[in-house]
Amino acid sequence: MRIIAYFLALAIFAASSLAALHSYRSPRGQDGQHQHPHPGGDLNNPIGSKDVPPVETPTTLTFFENTDMTGASYTVQVQPHGSVQTERLIATNELTGAGLAGKVSAARLACGTRPSRASLFDINWSQFSNGTMVECMPGQKTDINLASHDLDDKINAAALVAHVRTSDNNTHLVRFSTLFASAWKTQVQQLGGGATAKWTQIWLDDFQDIHVEQALQVDNTWCSARDAVFDIRINVSASNFKPVFKVYGISSWVGHGFGDAWGCYDGMVKSLSDGIRSASTQLEQQLPQLVIGSSSSAVFYFSPEGTTKDYDLFFWK
Repeated sequence: MRIIAYFLALAIFAASSLAALHSYRSPRGQDGQHQHPHPGGDLNNPIGSKDVPPVETPTTLTFFENTDMTGASYTVQVQPHGSVQTERLIATNELTGAGLAGKVSAARLACGTRPSRASLFDINWSQFSNGTMVECMPGQKTDINLASHDLDDKINAAALVAHVRTSDNNTHLVRFSTLFASAWKTQVQQLGGGATAKWTQIWLDDFQDIHVEQALQVDNTWCSARDAVFDIRINVSASNFKPVFKVYGISSWVGHGFGDAWGCYDGMVKSLSDGIRSASTQLEQQLPQLVIGSSSSAVFYFSPEGTTKDYDLFFWK
């Protein structure tokens, strides 16, 4: 009997120890890896939260043949991963394959766990893309009758984004296209070298890059005036939880004219290059100051407002 009582007590002790072990919350994730969020956040967890991320559900975008959402339809989705934004482009050939090219009359955006935006374009994402925008908040859906926007049968592409997961599950942004246009106008006026702005084209190349095409007239006392044009790209990223803008030259051109025989052309090319370099440096220093309210964000990205010439800059807050 003593032996039986001894083993019975031993079994009770082992069972209670096992229960206590299971009640302890391990710092490891389901895959057994340690989870140590960066104190300021990172690209998978920009808020630096110690909370377990929610089970994410996708955002869907459905194109309909008819304004009453009947007939042929085509649905795409974006599935969020981590805490960063998730993007998807829908090209014309995709809608063509679905039998809806030139036939889309309505659309529905249905949000899962993330607020989302869809820009509906008449052509593939480019300098000349135009259309309209539709947005929704988590768990909600938004329908749009394209006929009421004079876009019936005119939508042939789209750009879809499920936004970064923020601390309050809302979107945080600045209307950057207006701010940037003003900042760029100032820089063009300071190019120097006898450069005068003729026209400017600014648009989004993608979710991270602004494209600028600038036409000028360049002049010099001893040379004839001539046309010039250059293209630059401005990329946005994050470093130390602050926005970083980097300017890259794409191309430049200066016309020929009177005085080239004694170096006018070469001199004007150099003056324009120096002016672009100076303007780029100033932009890189000034643009972060336009992003008000974006303290401690590890994510920055653009999203068009139904046209690539109007766009917002989103960030975590």
